[in-house]
Amino acid sequence: MNTAALKRFAPAVRQQLLQAVDRQLAFVLAARTPDYLTTFAPQVAALRQLALADRAGLVERVAYTWFNRLTALRYLDAHDGWHPFRARVLMPASAAETQPALLKLLRAGALPPELAAHTNLARLNDLLDGRIPSNDAQGEVYRQLVLATCRFYQALLPDVFELLDDATELLLPDDLLTEQSVAHGFRTEIADADCADVEIIGWLYQFYISERKDQVMARKSAVPTEDIPAVTQLFTPHWIVRYLVENSLGRLWLLNRPGSRLREHMPYYIEGEKNATGGSPDDFLKITKPEEIRLCDPAVGSGHMLTYAFDLLTLIYEEEGYAPTEIPALILRHNLHGLEICPRAAQLAELALVFKAREKSRRFFQPEHLVRPRIIELRDVRFAENELRDYIRALGLGDLFSQPMLQLLHQFEEAKNFGSLIQPCLDERAIADVRRAIEAKDLGGQLFLRETHLKVLRVLEQAEALTQRYHVVVANPPYMGSRQMNGRLRVFADENFPKSEVEKRSLELLNIVQIRRPETVLKQYQHELSGGMKQRVMIACAIAQQPELIVADEPTTGLDVTVQAEIMELLKQIRKDFNTSIILVSHDLPLINEICDDIVVMHAGTTVEKIPSKSIKSSKHPYTIALYNSRIDLVEPKGQLKTINGQPPSVGNWPAGCRFSERCDFVKDKCRVKQDLPLIKVGSNHQSSCLRYDEIAR
Repeated sequence: MNTAALKRFAPAVRQQLLQAVDRQLAFVLAARTPDYLTTFAPQVAALRQLALADRAGLVERVAYTWFNRLTALRYLDAHDGWHPFRARVLMPASAAETQPALLKLLRAGALPPELAAHTNLARLNDLLDGRIPSNDAQGEVYRQLVLATCRFYQALLPDVFELLDDATELLLPDDLLTEQSVAHGFRTEIADADCADVEIIGWLYQFYISERKDQVMARKSAVPTEDIPAVTQLFTPHWIVRYLVENSLGRLWLLNRPGSRLREHMPYYIEGEKNATGGSPDDFLKITKPEEIRLCDPAVGSGHMLTYAFDLLTLIYEEEGYAPTEIPALILRHNLHGLEICPRAAQLAELALVFKAREKSRRFFQPEHLVRPRIIELRDVRFAENELRDYIRALGLGDLFSQPMLQLLHQFEEAKNFGSLIQPCLDERAIADVRRAIEAKDLGGQLFLRETHLKVLRVLEQAEALTQRYHVVVANPPYMGSRQMNGRLRVFADENFPKSEVEKRSLELLNIVQIRRPETVLKQYQHELSGGMKQRVMIACAIAQQPELIVADEPTTGLDVTVQAEIMELLKQIRKDFNTSIILVSHDLPLINEICDDIVVMHAGTTVEKIPSKSIKSSKHPYTIALYNSRIDLVEPKGQLKTINGQPPSVGNWPAGCRFSERCDFVKDKCRVKQDLPLIKVGSNHQSSCLRYDEIAR
């Protein structure tokens, strides 16, 4: 996947969409044609009201909507046979052509019947044949074909492709064919190979909102509710996703199936005690069949966690002997759950899971096999004064609506602000009972109650998702510092998640690593700290859980010599105070010699020498000697600085035998044997791979 190209493309197409949608909005509001004055009059009126209230917000939402839809169509185009109507929408049928395949089919009189039902075919033909005048007949026809495709997919992906009888359809830009169109980048900047994995959806989501994130962060002030998704957006690297899922879902399955071969597919799984919770070996959640597993990501984003969990669950089902074609639907119906405050991210998460299912089963897009992912967008739900009272009286719900129930209905007034932090005041069983009773109520002819009825059910659905018990909860939500929290969120956090103990421990750790004015540093951003202070903060993070081992990878890179010395002294003190072992990774051999008891020297991916630090001046390998001699000695200056000849070998193109042979002053023909050279014992706790170790002297 060419993420560099995606990083350029997504922010650029966002700006292009914003400008195109804004122009289209201006055109629609000013239009005086019969279509806009009659057929689309209600939509135009709604747009006028929305634009008066918040034009920028309206344009942003519509642009984001069309970005998601075009992303979905481009991904489907990249997979032959995935479109049920067997024709590419944005892309040509082959690399030798330039015209979108769907437009070419229409011009040939072969529009797929699945799409013909969602457009006026006679009007399209009249436009192409010139019977209806148009400044850009082909562009107008193609725009209608894209809209017809979106209407077709509404049944399959109703959240991404909402019903297009609203403003969204009117604000689709007219130009979708030229090199200046919003669709052009989807054709040229996203290759079919980029769409080999649904991970591309997460990358596009991250890059699309990155500009907005930078704008909000630059304000250095509390983040309003509508900008929380952008500020807290973080696309988790794939290896971290695998680590989290394999050591939660994977571990649960291995505990229940000790003989499972799932372990062979989990490279990031950490072997450990059978029960990591510290209880008895049999104290873990019991699973008798895969359908029982319930996994939730409470901050689902674009669905990266759930898509990998889907892969792992597929292996589990296959191991249990389930039919491959049935597995995708079972996973989406029983196993995976997600919560999200951003509607567009929730759409993309659903999209990613549907594409995962289609990847595994060719039949998944057939109506009888299609299952909608259980992704819930947490929405604000507010009731007007007396709205609930009138609803309860009209439907005779007085017995159900106790004081706790009424309290629950008001807990989601700021769901976009609090998200998965909301703790419903009723338990899962009570919520489920009320929901069943209300769903059974017949509104009859009382249509004025419909909106309230749907709002009540929405609250109950969201509350049920937050109270359900899950076998696995896996997430990597970005941290929002208290300085970024808006007033209501800060109050909520203070009331429900006391921070006194957290701050006390943080200050204690900063004091341990000798940070001056820790109270001030605790409230600062990373870019406000010097290099040395950043290293101290990272060391504080490393010792927070009192580890037995710390890996310090180049801890003094980029620091001046004074700060280097301070950091090394700090590491020595921590090793002493906490009885912690330290693995120090560095190219600075004299620096390593100061702090380490034993030294392992590597060159070109292989270990060439193991030596006690006290014996470093008695090294028995040319590379170690060369490294040590290349140091700058201020105590005993030795004239011209010695360097190592040549360049390290390129990865995979290793020299035969000793990998240092091309740069070594002591090389002989016997050093260039076919196999890598093993370590040879040359002294007490001292090994070298040099065949001439006994001839070498410093």
